[in-house]
Amino acid sequence: REQHLLYFGGLSMAWAAVTLRPWWHGLGLGRFVTEAAMVCLIGVAALLAIQFLLHFARRRSRHATRFLVVQSLLVPLSLALAGSQQVHAVASAWSLLFVVEALLAIAWFLRLARVARRRDFWPIVALVLVTVVMVGIELAGQRWLLPTLWRTLPHVATPLAFMGMGLLLVHQYGRALRSAEELRNSLESRIRDSTATMERNYAQMAELRVEQVTQQERKRIAADLHDDLGAKLL
Repeated sequence: REQHLLYFGGLSMAWAAVTLRPWWHGLGLGRFVTEAAMVCLIGVAALLAIQFLLHFARRRSRHATRFLVVQSLLVPLSLALAGSQQVHAVASAWSLLFVVEALLAIAWFLRLARVARRRDFWPIVALVLVTVVMVGIELAGQRWLLPTLWRTLPHVATPLAFMGMGLLLVHQYGRALRSAEELRNSLESRIRDSTATMERNYAQMAELRVEQVTQQERKRIAADLHDDLGAKLL
């Protein structure tokens, strides 16, 4: 039931790999490989983010999972077919689709959280909004659409947002674990009380059974004595 923790960990690592793009140029991978690897990583991050939100809301969907897996397989195939000339356009289209999917999943999750009146609704809203803004700035910065100062902001704020979400998840896990321990202790206490009650009832039933057998034996002896005395008197 806690699979959302696994997806959050994968999402954190995937986004960490995405933010390493400035260091990719030193590897000499080339423009095509860099663009293809980046959009594939963003696709994996989007898949993990959507799965995290689905499992965090306790709403699993096999159709959504299959769709995301097929989509992740189509991304590298479409990039390979596009070639180095069209890779930028195809990568931009996929990135836009991933952003739209992630935003829809976030809106759906926040709606469910509000309807369920979760106690952690507002912290989740704040962390999700900060993460969305920083991811948008990061993607815009990778397209050189923002000044240098704005492009450095996600490298500080996004890890803090991920850290805040991680602490929130750890707090929820600890609270659930503590609740499970209290429930287990309560269950053990109830079992002990029920066992003691059953033992008392069994003892009372045994005493009642002995008393019933004694009464029956007394009646039988009295009947035998009565018949024997009547025969002797006759």
